[in-house]
Amino acid sequence: MSDKTITIVAKKDGWRRCGTAHPATPTQHAADAFTKEEWDRIKADPMLIVYGEGQAPAAPAADVTALRKQVEDLTAENAALKKRVADLEEQRADKTGSSPDAGGGGGNAKAAGAPSGRKGGGK
Repeated sequence: MSDKTITIVAKKDGWRRCGTAHPATPTQHAADAFTKEEWDRIKADPMLIVYGEGQAPAAPAADVTALRKQVEDLTAENAALKKRVADLEEQRADKTGSSPDAGGGGGNAKAAGAPSGRKGGGK
């Protein structure tokens, strides 16, 4: 067994290459764990990040966890903002549908799903 180690991190947990399921966390392998041809395939695989001797990943597992949390937070914020926009469009439709110059009044607030330029004229 070689003293030289190489670290591999999969971009997708369990990604398989050269008969090994590579985890999404940094995993050290002895340099002689794979043949030269296998190392060439591993290094060429865009789903694997390979760190040579003396190189170390900057805690990707913690970074990924933090990024996933940010994605969840932003997704929730995006949903709340979409709901707020829909509510405002509905309020606008209610106001324009009941105004004298809206063309007949009695606007249907449920039609607020239509594009916002629905009003027709431009006052």
